Amino acid sequence: MSSWPYSLTTLPNPKRGTQVGDHIEQRPLAEIVIETAHALNLTTAFAQRGAGGFGQHGQIVNPILLEVRPTQQPVIIQVLGRRSQLDLLLSHLENLDLPSRLWVLEPLTA
Repeated sequence: MSSWPYSLTTLPNPKRGTQVGDHIEQRPLAEIVIETAHALNLTTAFAQRGAGGFGQHGQIVNPILLEVRPTQQPVIIQVLGRRSQLDLLLSHLENLDLPSRLWVLEPLTA
């Protein structure tokens, strides 16, 4: 098993996805994850807002066509690095008492 490269990605949980408005102690969740990844010298970390989609209710949402509050836009946080670095990042995030999130850890392929 190769130690490089791996991807760690947040995915929406079935009840409520990760949203732009998610905060921990007055700070955006995405900012906390990215800063923690940077402090651990991971290769790359970024957050991106969802352009549209659907969730558990099956209603398709397009922020351009519908009025969606900015804090309710879905966001995906992705971090790239070695498996050992990502495992360390996950343990740091668990210690921060973040809200429950589904994290997907997978090897990257070309």
